[in-house]
Amino acid sequence: MILVRSRGVEFRLFADDIKTYCEVSDSLEESSLLQRASDGVLRWSQENGVELSVPKCAVIKTKADPVVYQLADIIIPEVTSIRDLGVTVTPDLKFRKHIIQVATSAATICNLIHRCFTIRRPDFYVNLYLTLVVPRITYCASVWAPSLLCDIKLLDAVRDKFIRRVADHCDVPRSTVTVPANKDLFEDADCRALRRLSVSDDLDKFFNVSINTRRSGIHLKTKCVAPDNVVNNLFSWRVARSKPTLTRPFIVNKAT
Repeated sequence: MILVRSRGVEFRLFADDIKTYCEVSDSLEESSLLQRASDGVLRWSQENGVELSVPKCAVIKTKADPVVYQLADIIIPEVTSIRDLGVTVTPDLKFRKHIIQVATSAATICNLIHRCFTIRRPDFYVNLYLTLVVPRITYCASVWAPSLLCDIKLLDAVRDKFIRRVADHCDVPRSTVTVPANKDLFEDADCRALRRLSVSDDLDKFFNVSINTRRSGIHLKTKCVAPDNVVNNLFSWRVARSKPTLTRPFIVNKAT
C-alpha cells in the first residue's frame, strides 16, 4: 500500500476495511498528508478493480479540525462515533456508547430467555446465559472493558436482574444461581488477549518485555506513561498494573 503510506500517516487493514490516521496539529500540512492518503486508497481501489463504498466512509476527530476530507470528490462525513469491527468508538475513548449498546443487547437476550422457557431448573438458564449473553459481554472486551463506576453498574445490573428472575422463577435462593461476575469475565478476556499476543510474538508491540527470575517469568511495562485516566484504563496500562495474575501462565525462552 505504497499509495497510502506517507510521512506521519499510518494505516490498518482488516478484511475489506481500512483505517488511515495521523496526528494533526494546527498546521494544515498533516491534514494534507491525510487527504493524500485517502486519495491513495482511491487510486489503489481503481487500479485493482475494487469499488469503495463512500457512504460507509467516515472521519472521526479527537480534537477540533476545520479541514474537510474528500473521497472521489465527495465530502466524507464527520461523525462523533463509529462502529468499527463491532465496537462503537468515540473520540474520547470512553466507550460509554458501546457499553450502553452491550447492556441493552444483553438485557434483550435475557428477556427472550425468560419469555421462551418455563423450565424450573436454574442450571438450564445459567447455561443459556453462558452461551447467549456472555459472548456479547466479552466480545472485544479487552478493548472497551469498563473502568467508570456508572458503566460497571450498568452491566452488573443486567446480570443481577437475570439472577433475580431465575431465582424467583425456579424458587431457589439467589446464591445458588452461579453466574460469573462481569469483573471476572473482563479479567479473563485480558488474559486471553495477552496470551494471543504472546503466542503471535506481538507482545513487544504493546509492552516493553523483560525477563525476570520470579514465578511470572516476564515483566511487562507500558511503552509510555499514560497521559490521563482514560488512557490509563486501556488494555496495555490495565494489564501492566495487574501483571502478577495475567503474566503467570507465560514462559518466555530466549535463544542463546
